[in-house]
Order: sequence, then structure tokens, then C-alpha cells
Amino acid sequence: MFQAFLGDTVVTDPTLTEEKLCRAGIEGEGEHGIFTVGLLPTFNQVSQLFHTGHVSPGRFQEMISETASLGSDVHKAVQATLLSSVKSAVQSATKT
Repeated sequence: MFQAFLGDTVVTDPTLTEEKLCRAGIEGEGEHGIFTVGLLPTFNQVSQLFHTGHVSPGRFQEMISETASLGSDVHKAVQATLLSSVKSAVQSATKT
């Protein structure tokens, strides 16, 4: 899961322009950067973490939790979509 942040603004799956802005920061905005979390959803474990920018330790911990939670939600949605697609394909194949 990939997020960019600048001050209080957090963008999930940012555009290139948003990413560059958050990576560079703006004068007067203390916290800024890019945050990527790789997950092992079966074990509910963070397997990889990448961060650039400036962030306080408390905000860093919040970003890990938030990004991991979003990644888990995306995984569940993709899993449900794939399962539905496979079921439809199997039902279509058994009808013919």
C-alpha cells in the first residue's frame, strides 16, 4: 500500500505530481513524505516498509497502522473479486 502525506493531508495511491510535492515538502509544512507498506495478509504482518521524508515517531506509527489497514482492506476486496470471477467461470464451464 502506498501513501503520500504533506502536513495533515494524506493521499492514498498518489499521482506523480502529488508524490513529488509530498516528497519535496513545502516550507512551513513540517511533516511530509512517501510511505509504502508491504503486507503478508495471511499472517497480518508487515513484510516491508519504505519511507522517505520527515515524520515524527508518533505519526510514523500511525502511518504504519493506517497503511497496513488499507492494504488489508484492498486485499480482501481483490480476493472477493477473484473468487467471484472464478466461481462464474466454473459455472459457465459446467453449463456448456
